[in-house]
Amino acid sequence: MKRSEGNPGAVRVLLISTYELGHQPLHLASPAAALEAAGHRVRCIDLSVEQLDRDKIDWAEAVGVSVPMHTAMRLAIGAGEQIRAIRPRLPICFYGLYAAVSEVGRADSATGALIGLTTGFG
Repeated sequence: MKRSEGNPGAVRVLLISTYELGHQPLHLASPAAALEAAGHRVRCIDLSVEQLDRDKIDWAEAVGVSVPMHTAMRLAIGAGEQIRAIRPRLPICFYGLYAAVSEVGRADSATGALIGLTTGFG
C-alpha cells in the first residue's frame, strides 16, 4: 500500500457512512478522530446526504464503511461494488455491528475485511 506523503506511516483513509437514520454519523466521527490522532489523513462521505465522490476514491489508500445496522449494510454492499469497479485493489473494510453478522466476507464480495463491533455507539 502506498503511504501518504510527509508521514511514512500515514495512510489516506476514506470513511463512508451509508445510513444513520437521520442522525449525525458518529460512526464516522469517532474513527476519523482516532485515525487523525494517529497521524493518518482522513476524508469522510455521508451517503445519506452526498454522492460517492470519485475524487475521494482516487485519493484514498484505504476505505472503511460503517455498517451499524442492516439497512446500512445493504447500502454499503452497493457502495463497495461501486468502489471495486473504480479501484479493484483498493482495500475496503466494513466495520460496525452488522459487519460481523453479514455474508459479505465471502471471497466474491465487495469488501476484503470485516470488523464487527458489538459495543460502543448505539
